[in-house]
Amino acid sequence: MKKLFFIFLFITALAPLALHAQSDPVQVITPGTVGEVITNPCQEGAGEYCLLEPIPFGDGNLPFSKIDSSTGLGSYLQTLFKILLGIIGVLAVVMIIVGGVQYMTTDAIGGKENGKETVLSALGGLVLALGSWLILNTINPDLVSFKLDVKEVSVKGVVFSKLPEIQTVSSSDYQSVTGKKVLTQGEYVAKAASVAQELGVHTCAILTILAYESNGNPGAIGHDENVTSTSMANTIKSRRSFVAGTQTYSGAQIPAGTVVTSSKVNDDSGQLVNGKLQLDGRFSHGIGLTQITFFPEPWVDTALNWNEYRNKPLQPRSISYAGHSITLTPESALDADTNLLYGGILFKAGFDHCGGNIEQTWRSYASGSCTGTATTAVKRTATYNQCLVEYKP
Repeated sequence: MKKLFFIFLFITALAPLALHAQSDPVQVITPGTVGEVITNPCQEGAGEYCLLEPIPFGDGNLPFSKIDSSTGLGSYLQTLFKILLGIIGVLAVVMIIVGGVQYMTTDAIGGKENGKETVLSALGGLVLALGSWLILNTINPDLVSFKLDVKEVSVKGVVFSKLPEIQTVSSSDYQSVTGKKVLTQGEYVAKAASVAQELGVHTCAILTILAYESNGNPGAIGHDENVTSTSMANTIKSRRSFVAGTQTYSGAQIPAGTVVTSSKVNDDSGQLVNGKLQLDGRFSHGIGLTQITFFPEPWVDTALNWNEYRNKPLQPRSISYAGHSITLTPESALDADTNLLYGGILFKAGFDHCGGNIEQTWRSYASGSCTGTATTAVKRTATYNQCLVEYKP
């Protein structure tokens, strides 16, 4: 009789959940149809993964159906974490009810002790689950929001952080062009040390270049027409020319009132098509780990004709110094080893030409002149000097 009473009570406790699930299914009405219901409208695209079944209670309590660049794995894990906490809460309540019923429906001392133990264990589990969330949230809220995008990483005293004007070619495009897989940031740091040793410069020089130019990302592409920071936009010819023009790479009209510090409106993605990077041929672009800059031809400070120059290839870059001679196209500049060597040679040439003055060297790296304009020269010098203090091979 007691067992039947317990089963009845258990079913009664879970009935509202079952009824809610039956009466309020996750449904999505397809736009343009009348009453057509589909369970998962997700369609996979590049770099996207559709879940076999949408998960309820995603961001804004909407069903979570896709992992992509906007949602990310972190949002998926956060949704699962919410559901898991909810399940723990429900099970804890159920076990408290079970323990209470067990305590009230027996006269045996042992039975009452078992009931009390069940209730206390359920409460302990609930406190442990909620307490773990509270502790992690107190230490760092990102630990419970599962934000997996690391904003800053310090390597040998050099801080690698996200660069707002940098975009990236896909891993598949990078491998198609270079024949190499994308490595970890640490592996590129090791390659930087090897190049520095070969050229006879300090490793901190190459690390500082990586930190400020590409964040150690071999597929980085800097669209100079996309630079909007107030400290740089007015000195970048491509940005001024872009704003002075009327059309983006795709042919879209540049919004009226756009100024050099306005939001980005470029739409040349750098996607690989027939072995060529899709880059606007009217403007300069930085490529790869050390952001080797490739220029259009002719190079003028005014907007070039869209039809004539949009798809013109950027001019190759060449350097000969310290016993090395390298010529690169935008595509070949993606190769990490060659790119690091080119950037290292450029630094060494500037360092020698500027008499070993490190701030002037950074000005030379950015502008080609020891006294040229380089808004980050002072910051790079400080980073380089800090690296010299902290760096241990």
